[in-house]
Amino acid sequence: MIISPMETTDKQAPDLDYDWIKTAHGDFRIQQSRWGTFTTYARDGKGLVTGLTSQVTTDVTKYYLAELAQEASAKLKLKKSRSRK
Repeated sequence: MIISPMETTDKQAPDLDYDWIKTAHGDFRIQQSRWGTFTTYARDGKGLVTGLTSQVTTDVTKYYLAELAQEASAKLKLKKSRSRK
């Protein structure tokens, strides 16, 4: 099984008619491709994670968004601690 964050410039057009999955770290939607894989997309249309099943792709996307939020929080704390010196 291959699951990876998608670092691409290709973006899906944002659309409010999708069923959005809401998390504390951001909303996303999931879409199945014609090849049977599943990809999640952020509200801005950026591809997030691709996987072989809907459930795994959803779970990994939630984890991925939580890790991004944790990383951003750590960077902010580091920046604040450096500015105090």
